[in-house]
Amino acid sequence: MTVALNDHWKRHATYIASMTGWDHLGIGSDLDGGLGLEESPREINTVADLYKAGSVVPADVSEAVLSTNWLRFLRSSLPQVS
Repeated sequence: MTVALNDHWKRHATYIASMTGWDHLGIGSDLDGGLGLEESPREINTVADLYKAGSVVPADVSEAVLSTNWLRFLRSSLPQVS
């Protein structure tokens, strides 16, 4: 049984952000064969639907949660190449 995005994701995102701050929260997915759609909110059918998760977090952190937090993490963690 799938869960609703608003009920599930918002509760978890808010909890994590309360401990770490919104600048340490980012969206990932297992839609490529990990957990599968049955473990995903019903509104998320493909990776193209992940933007919907931004609608349940505060508007001023939506872009960061959806993309720039991961980009910052990856840029600081991966080796620099020229």
